[in-house]
This record gives sequence, structure tokens and C-alpha cells, in this order.
Amino acid sequence: DKLEIKLPSDYYRLVWRLIANATNQRTIICTILFPNTFLGNSLNYVRPVYFDGKRYEMYLSYRELAYLCGMLNSFVMDFLMRHKVSINVNMFYMSEICVPRLKENDAFFSEIADRVDGLLCTTQQFDDLKNNLGIKNMKIDLVERENTIVEINAYAAKICGLSRNEFEYILNTFPIVENKIKQDVLTEFDKIK
Repeated sequence: DKLEIKLPSDYYRLVWRLIANATNQRTIICTILFPNTFLGNSLNYVRPVYFDGKRYEMYLSYRELAYLCGMLNSFVMDFLMRHKVSINVNMFYMSEICVPRLKENDAFFSEIADRVDGLLCTTQQFDDLKNNLGIKNMKIDLVERENTIVEINAYAAKICGLSRNEFEYILNTFPIVENKIKQDVLTEFDKIK
């Protein structure tokens, strides 16, 4: 009787663009929406909470959402998805994609999550998330944001255990992406040990 009903829109949610095409520059485009944002029919989302019979529990922590967002936006995951998708990135495609499950204390988890948080938490709507996660390094400058995206892509390839040749092959399957971006990602990939 005293339970407050919670909606998915009461939480930060990982969302992805539903309409895509394997010939677009990118197939998967994800972000994290702030609370009280409502969706039409062109975005799908990861359900943020479940009810265990007594209270609402989060499926993933906000750090895990940031990590997942970074991984799903990477060239590596996009490469996997574009071999499946024709027009729509439906839920069954997303449930089949194999994102490496790192824990928050794993080597590269923070490298991805911290960078995604810095890219997201730049407006007032993300203040609660920024404060909750203790984010101090917001990426506002365009060049800094582009460099951060390059780093996320390089870490994602390392997490997936790719060799340089394998990663270079994947990058070359994105003909619309500028060669400079691909080269920057490979250069960053080479730096990571």
C-alpha cells in the first residue's frame, strides 16, 4: 500500500537509435538519457529497474551503463551489428551482441566508463549522475571530445582482444568514416598496453 510506483523514465536509461542501415556511417548509436525524458517509437532502451516483490532494484549501476554505452558505440560492436541489421536495430539484435562483461575493478572498465561519463555529463540534466559518480572532468571542447571518442574505440578493441591487423580490418569496413579518424584510433590502440 505504501509502495511508490517507479517508471523507467524515473532513471537514467541507456537508449539506442532503432532505425539504422548497414550502409550508414554508423549502425549503432547509443546514449544515456536523463530522467523524465520520454521516448517515441524511434528509440529502444535497456530497462533500468525491476521490482523484486518488495522494492525496485537497478539492473545495472550507472557506471555499468556508461561502460555498456561506450562499448556499444565502438567500431568493434558496430562491425558485429552491421552484419546482422538491414533497417532496424531491434531488441533481438541487441540481446545477441556479445559485449565483454567487465566488472568495475577490471583493467579497462574505468577507461571506458570514465570517458563516456565525461562526454555525457556536460549539461544540468546530468548533474545528479555527475555528483553520484564524482565526475569532475567534463569534455566540452570539440577536439577533446573527438580525442575521447578515439580513446574509447581503442580501449574497446583491446577489451575484445583484437590484434592490430584485425582491428585495422574492422576499421577499413567503415568507408564513410574519415581516414584520419581511423588512423587516430589505430595510433591510440598501439599506445595501450
